[in-house]
Amino acid sequence: MEYISRSNIAKMVGSTLVNASATEKCKKIISWSWEMLGSILIMMGSPISVKGLDSDDDCKDKITAKQTEKEFTLVLDLDETLIHSDMERTSFLDEEILVKIGNTIEKYYVKIRPFARDFLKALSKYFELVVFTAAIKEYADKVIDYLDPSGFITRRFYRDSCTKKDGVFYKDLTKVNTNLDKTFIIDNSLSGMSLNPQNGILIKSWYNDLKDQELKIYEAMLKKNVKPKDNIVKCINQMKRKYPKNVLN
Repeated sequence: MEYISRSNIAKMVGSTLVNASATEKCKKIISWSWEMLGSILIMMGSPISVKGLDSDDDCKDKITAKQTEKEFTLVLDLDETLIHSDMERTSFLDEEILVKIGNTIEKYYVKIRPFARDFLKALSKYFELVVFTAAIKEYADKVIDYLDPSGFITRRFYRDSCTKKDGVFYKDLTKVNTNLDKTFIIDNSLSGMSLNPQNGILIKSWYNDLKDQELKIYEAMLKKNVKPKDNIVKCINQMKRKYPKNVLN
């Protein structure tokens, strides 16, 4: 292999990386040969660790708040927040999802909460959208793929990312984003957000009410009250005072 000096590498990649976003930078670095990678990282002073990265999804999970294109990260629970599912079919649950768990195929019947898809589409313009669920990956991926065919949800965290204590699964938001001034969660369970209660917004559990408008209300509330450069904890406290019936107190 021809030796490539650091000065030549700098000329070759400098123009490529200097104006690239963090996500683009990560993808480009992964695409380059490992022989060049060490020199590139040393010279460019890249904050991105590439150890063990082998996919775009891995890259996304390493990006912090300062590196994402969206200033705020909105973490969403799945079951009873965005959808309801059951293993027994009823006339209400109209979508059948097959989930392979080990050597077993299990059937789940799913209904999407009213306005959920509109909620995701609208808020994806303002927030990085992440699902954090206590469900297992095999089930959650199938449900999210059905719920969000357009891909507004950028990252997914499952049961294995939860903190388990006394049989209860807790969600630690620092696993999603280290900057909690810019990260918050909407969940129907108090226990789900109890590790970061100041960053949590409680939503009413949803099972079958087709007239439910909670997500429509929350969409309007967030667009009105969360502004650029805000501290999300302050925003949540302000919303608690404005919307005491809808927001966690």
